[in-house]
Amino acid sequence: MNNITLRKRKLSLGWYPQNPELIYQFIQNIDNNIKKEKTNNKIAAIVPHAGWSFSGSLAVESISNLSSNPDTIVIIGGHLPTKSPILYSPELVFETPLGNITADTEFISNIKLFFNMQTDYSNDNSVEVLLPILKYYYNNSKLVWLRIGSGNEAIDLGKKIHSIAIKLKRNIVVVGSTDLTHYGSVFSFSPKGAGSKAINWVKNSNDKDIVNNMLKMNCKAVLASASNNKSACSPGGAVAAIKFAELSGINSGELIGYKNSFDISPSESFVGYTGIVF
Repeated sequence: MNNITLRKRKLSLGWYPQNPELIYQFIQNIDNNIKKEKTNNKIAAIVPHAGWSFSGSLAVESISNLSSNPDTIVIIGGHLPTKSPILYSPELVFETPLGNITADTEFISNIKLFFNMQTDYSNDNSVEVLLPILKYYYNNSKLVWLRIGSGNEAIDLGKKIHSIAIKLKRNIVVVGSTDLTHYGSVFSFSPKGAGSKAINWVKNSNDKDIVNNMLKMNCKAVLASASNNKSACSPGGAVAAIKFAELSGINSGELIGYKNSFDISPSESFVGYTGIVF
């Protein structure tokens, strides 16, 4: 396969394992502990996208609650400025250690009818780090790889994803990929200084506010919180997933969990993570 046909792994081993057995072990250990709580009937999720040692368990637990047999998974990452065009991966197949995933090119072609879109060849983590988890749970599903900025266009994207799924008669799930507050000198964001005051503010105020707005499915408030308070790195993906869920008849989200990298590896700089399903 040439580079246009196959999208190979771009992230280093620190993000997620290369060995399939290590991936199976990681996911199965989490899955075995949550089987009694899983619903397998959710249609959308907001999941974190840090390295697996930080947020992988939360991503697994969230994704495992999604509908068990979708035709297509639409995953929407970010790390883009507000007015950036929507990015899509043009490859036909995506490589993962558990096997390849086929792109839903028809779905992408329909999205391109409504938006100014450009190809995505970067090594950004917000989509790739989740692919092995999606492959584990949805071996036969196709994939739509998107990234979007943090503006109101994300709401429009959620609307179009919903209408295209109906038009194409696709049973789909939508995954919005974002981490929460990036705090500390590494991220040039320290409004509450350092120490316990800072970590308490991030966990119990800044992250809590945007998580509550996600659970309430308030798209405008999520975008405003991310813009004004720097409480999410990729809110557009989350908002698109929320809007799709809202149009599908869902009126509130379910919190799977919250984590913070400080609790795993204490540092002056740290990041929050959440998992929410709809």
